[in-house]
Amino acid sequence: MKSQLTKIKKINTEARIIGLDIGRKYIGVAVSDKQIQTCKPYKTFQMDPQFLRNYDFSNNSGFFILLKHLIDKKHVKGIVAGYPLHNKNQFSTHCIFIEKFIEHMWTHEKIRVPVTLVNEYGTSLEAKARVAELVQGKILGTGTSATKNILEEKLNDIKLLQAKQDHQLITNQLMSSTFASSQVSNVQDLTANLEPEVMLRKGIYDKIAAQLILQQFIDIYNKKEDKAVSEKTANKI
Repeated sequence: MKSQLTKIKKINTEARIIGLDIGRKYIGVAVSDKQIQTCKPYKTFQMDPQFLRNYDFSNNSGFFILLKHLIDKKHVKGIVAGYPLHNKNQFSTHCIFIEKFIEHMWTHEKIRVPVTLVNEYGTSLEAKARVAELVQGKILGTGTSATKNILEEKLNDIKLLQAKQDHQLITNQLMSSTFASSQVSNVQDLTANLEPEVMLRKGIYDKIAAQLILQQFIDIYNKKEDKAVSEKTANKI
Protein backbone atom coordinates (compact mmCIF):
# COMPACT_ATOMS: atom_id res chain seq x y z
CA MET A 1 0.00 0.00 0.00
CA LYS A 2 2.89 2.36 0.74
CA SER A 3 4.19 2.30 -2.85
CA GLN A 4 0.70 2.70 -4.28
CA LEU A 5 0.04 5.74 -2.10
CA THR A 6 3.33 7.29 -3.19
CA LYS A 7 2.33 7.00 -6.84
CA ILE A 8 -1.18 8.30 -6.16
CA LYS A 9 0.07 11.46 -4.45
CA LYS A 10 2.02 12.38 -7.58
CA ILE A 11 -1.14 12.51 -9.71
CA ASN A 12 -3.80 13.31 -7.10
CA THR A 13 -2.95 15.92 -4.47
CA GLU A 14 -6.46 15.60 -3.03
CA ALA A 15 -5.96 11.96 -2.00
CA ARG A 16 -6.60 10.98 1.61
CA ILE A 17 -6.59 7.76 3.61
CA ILE A 18 -9.07 6.64 6.24
CA GLY A 19 -8.71 4.55 9.38
CA LEU A 20 -11.18 1.93 10.61
CA ASP A 21 -11.59 0.55 14.11
CA ILE A 22 -13.67 -2.51 13.21
CA GLY A 23 -15.74 -3.92 16.04
CA ARG A 24 -18.49 -6.51 16.18
CA LYS A 25 -21.12 -3.87 16.93
CA TYR A 26 -19.52 -0.49 16.23
CA ILE A 27 -17.06 0.83 13.64
CA GLY A 28 -15.06 3.99 14.23
CA VAL A 29 -13.84 5.99 11.24
CA ALA A 30 -11.04 8.58 11.03
CA VAL A 31 -9.88 10.64 8.03
CA SER A 32 -6.44 12.00 7.18
CA ASP A 33 -5.66 15.41 5.75
CA LYS A 34 -4.69 15.84 2.10
CA GLN A 35 -0.99 15.79 2.91
CA ILE A 36 -1.31 12.57 4.94
CA GLN A 37 0.41 14.28 7.84
CA THR A 38 -2.29 14.07 10.48
CA CYS A 39 -5.85 12.83 10.96
CA LYS A 40 -8.98 13.41 13.00
CA PRO A 41 -11.94 11.35 14.21
CA TYR A 42 -14.82 11.26 11.72
CA LYS A 43 -17.78 9.17 12.89
CA THR A 44 -18.87 6.06 14.73
CA PHE A 45 -21.37 3.74 13.06
CA GLN A 46 -23.60 1.12 14.62
CA MET A 47 -23.53 -2.23 12.84
CA ASP A 48 -25.62 -5.36 12.82
CA PRO A 49 -23.98 -7.24 15.74
CA GLN A 50 -21.72 -10.12 14.72
CA PHE A 51 -20.99 -12.49 17.59
CA LEU A 52 -21.28 -15.86 15.84
CA ARG A 53 -18.50 -17.62 13.95
CA ASN A 54 -20.54 -17.69 10.74
CA TYR A 55 -20.30 -13.99 10.00
CA ASP A 56 -23.04 -12.37 7.90
CA PHE A 57 -22.36 -8.80 6.83
CA SER A 58 -25.30 -8.57 4.40
CA ASN A 59 -27.39 -6.54 6.87
CA ASN A 60 -24.74 -3.81 6.89
CA SER A 61 -25.22 -2.67 3.30
CA GLY A 62 -26.13 0.79 4.54
CA PHE A 63 -22.74 1.24 6.19
CA PHE A 64 -20.89 0.19 3.05
CA ILE A 65 -22.94 2.67 1.01
CA LEU A 66 -21.88 5.44 3.38
CA LEU A 67 -18.28 4.21 3.19
CA LYS A 68 -18.37 4.37 -0.62
CA HIS A 69 -19.79 7.89 -0.39
CA LEU A 70 -16.99 8.93 1.99
CA ILE A 71 -14.35 7.41 -0.29
CA ASP A 72 -15.69 9.34 -3.30
CA LYS A 73 -16.25 12.58 -1.40
CA LYS A 74 -12.84 12.66 0.29
CA HIS A 75 -10.90 11.13 -2.63
CA VAL A 76 -9.82 8.24 -0.41
CA LYS A 77 -7.10 6.08 -1.95
CA GLY A 78 -6.22 3.82 0.98
CA ILE A 79 -7.73 2.25 4.09
CA VAL A 80 -5.90 1.48 7.34
CA ALA A 81 -7.61 -1.05 9.61
CA GLY A 82 -6.72 -1.94 13.17
CA TYR A 83 -5.53 -5.51 13.67
CA PRO A 84 -5.57 -6.57 17.35
CA LEU A 85 -2.53 -8.78 17.79
CA HIS A 86 -1.64 -9.82 21.33
CA ASN A 87 1.46 -8.47 23.10
CA LYS A 88 3.63 -11.17 21.52
CA ASN A 89 2.21 -10.56 18.03
CA GLN A 90 -0.09 -13.54 18.38
CA PHE A 91 -3.34 -13.62 16.42
CA SER A 92 -6.57 -13.00 18.31
CA THR A 93 -10.01 -14.32 17.39
CA HIS A 94 -10.97 -10.79 16.42
CA CYS A 95 -8.25 -10.83 13.75
CA ILE A 96 -10.25 -13.47 11.88
CA PHE A 97 -13.37 -11.32 12.15
CA ILE A 98 -11.54 -8.33 10.66
CA GLU A 99 -10.17 -10.44 7.81
CA LYS A 100 -13.69 -11.67 7.00
CA PHE A 101 -14.99 -8.11 7.13
CA ILE A 102 -12.36 -6.86 4.67
CA GLU A 103 -12.94 -9.86 2.41
CA HIS A 104 -16.66 -9.06 2.30
CA MET A 105 -15.90 -5.40 1.62
CA TRP A 106 -13.76 -6.32 -1.38
CA THR A 107 -15.69 -9.23 -2.89
CA HIS A 108 -19.33 -8.39 -2.16
CA GLU A 109 -19.42 -4.62 -1.70
CA LYS A 110 -16.84 -3.96 -4.45
CA ILE A 111 -14.91 -1.48 -2.30
CA ARG A 112 -11.51 -2.36 -3.72
CA VAL A 113 -9.37 0.29 -2.10
CA PRO A 114 -5.88 -0.82 -0.94
CA VAL A 115 -6.03 -1.95 2.70
CA THR A 116 -3.19 -2.20 5.17
CA LEU A 117 -3.40 -3.63 8.68
CA VAL A 118 -1.84 -1.94 11.71
CA ASN A 119 -1.36 -3.64 15.06
CA GLU A 120 -3.75 -1.78 17.34
CA TYR A 121 -2.44 -3.35 20.54
CA GLY A 122 -2.64 -0.67 23.22
CA THR A 123 -4.80 1.79 21.28
CA SER A 124 -7.95 0.70 23.14
CA LEU A 125 -6.47 1.73 26.48
CA GLU A 126 -5.36 5.09 25.09
CA ALA A 127 -8.77 5.71 23.52
CA LYS A 128 -10.50 4.89 26.81
CA ALA A 129 -8.17 7.30 28.61
CA ARG A 130 -9.07 10.10 26.20
CA VAL A 131 -12.78 9.43 26.61
CA ALA A 132 -12.34 9.45 30.39
CA GLU A 133 -10.74 12.88 30.11
CA LEU A 134 -13.68 14.09 28.03
CA VAL A 135 -16.17 12.78 30.56
CA GLN A 136 -14.33 14.55 33.37
CA GLY A 137 -14.26 17.77 31.39
CA LYS A 138 -10.46 18.00 31.29
CA ILE A 139 -10.15 18.44 27.53
CA LEU A 140 -13.08 20.85 27.29
CA GLY A 141 -11.97 22.67 30.43
CA THR A 142 -15.45 22.51 31.95
CA GLY A 143 -17.34 20.57 34.57
CA THR A 144 -19.63 17.61 33.98
CA SER A 145 -22.85 19.62 33.64
CA ALA A 146 -21.25 22.13 31.29
CA THR A 147 -19.76 19.29 29.28
CA LYS A 148 -23.23 17.81 28.88
CA ASN A 149 -24.65 21.12 27.68
CA ILE A 150 -21.87 21.53 25.13
CA LEU A 151 -22.38 18.00 23.85
CA GLU A 152 -26.13 18.56 23.59
CA GLU A 153 -25.50 21.63 21.45
CA LYS A 154 -23.12 19.61 19.29
CA LEU A 155 -25.76 16.91 18.94
CA ASN A 156 -28.29 19.44 17.64
CA ASP A 157 -25.82 20.61 15.00
CA ILE A 158 -25.02 17.04 14.03
CA LYS A 159 -28.71 16.15 13.75
CA LEU A 160 -29.32 19.04 11.37
CA LEU A 161 -26.20 18.76 9.23
CA GLN A 162 -25.17 15.11 9.25
CA ALA A 163 -28.05 12.84 10.20
CA LYS A 164 -30.37 14.16 7.47
CA GLN A 165 -27.71 13.84 4.80
CA ASP A 166 -26.71 10.32 5.79
CA HIS A 167 -30.29 9.14 6.17
CA GLN A 168 -31.28 10.61 2.80
CA LEU A 169 -28.27 9.02 1.11
CA ILE A 170 -29.13 5.56 2.41
CA THR A 171 -32.85 5.98 1.70
CA ASN A 172 -32.30 7.00 -1.91
CA GLN A 173 -29.95 4.12 -2.68
CA LEU A 174 -31.73 1.38 -0.75
CA MET A 175 -35.41 2.22 -1.34
CA SER A 176 -35.65 -0.27 -4.19
CA SER A 177 -34.59 -3.08 -1.85
CA THR A 178 -37.17 -5.22 -0.04
CA PHE A 179 -35.16 -4.85 3.16
CA ALA A 180 -34.63 -1.10 2.83
CA SER A 181 -36.25 -0.07 6.09
CA SER A 182 -34.36 -2.62 8.18
CA GLN A 183 -31.05 -1.81 6.50
CA VAL A 184 -31.53 1.90 7.10
CA SER A 185 -32.22 1.32 10.79
CA ASN A 186 -29.15 -0.91 11.10
CA VAL A 187 -26.80 1.87 10.09
CA GLN A 188 -27.36 4.92 12.25
CA ASP A 189 -24.66 7.40 13.09
CA LEU A 190 -24.47 7.12 16.88
CA THR A 191 -23.75 10.79 17.35
CA ALA A 192 -27.08 11.64 15.74
CA ASN A 193 -29.43 9.89 18.15
CA LEU A 194 -27.76 9.08 21.48
CA GLU A 195 -27.66 10.93 24.77
CA PRO A 196 -24.42 12.87 25.47
CA GLU A 197 -23.18 10.39 28.09
CA VAL A 198 -23.71 7.44 25.77
CA MET A 199 -22.09 9.31 22.90
CA LEU A 200 -19.00 9.84 25.04
CA ARG A 201 -18.78 6.16 25.96
CA LYS A 202 -19.46 4.76 22.49
CA GLY A 203 -19.66 7.36 19.74
CA ILE A 204 -16.47 9.17 20.65
CA TYR A 205 -14.52 6.13 21.86
CA ASP A 206 -14.64 4.20 18.58
CA LYS A 207 -13.71 7.08 16.31
CA ILE A 208 -10.87 8.10 18.64
CA ALA A 209 -9.59 4.51 18.42
CA ALA A 210 -9.76 4.81 14.62
CA GLN A 211 -7.79 8.06 14.82
CA LEU A 212 -5.06 6.41 16.90
CA ILE A 213 -4.83 3.52 14.43
CA LEU A 214 -4.59 5.85 11.43
CA GLN A 215 -2.08 8.18 13.09
CA GLN A 216 0.14 5.20 13.89
CA PHE A 217 0.27 4.36 10.19
CA ILE A 218 0.76 8.00 9.15
CA ASP A 219 3.78 8.31 11.44
CA ILE A 220 5.38 5.24 9.85
CA TYR A 221 4.42 6.42 6.37
CA ASN A 222 6.07 9.81 6.80
CA LYS A 223 9.22 8.37 8.37
CA LYS A 224 9.69 6.18 5.30
CA GLU A 225 9.02 9.17 3.05
CA ASP A 226 11.65 11.25 4.86
CA LYS A 227 14.15 8.39 4.68
CA ALA A 228 13.56 7.96 0.94
CA VAL A 229 14.08 11.68 0.32
CA SER A 230 17.29 11.68 2.39
CA GLU A 231 18.69 8.70 0.51
CA LYS A 232 17.80 10.28 -2.82
CA THR A 233 19.52 13.53 -1.82
CA ALA A 234 22.61 11.68 -0.59
CA ASN A 235 22.91 9.83 -3.90
CA LYS A 236 22.97 13.13 -5.78
CA ILE A 237 25.82 14.52 -3.69
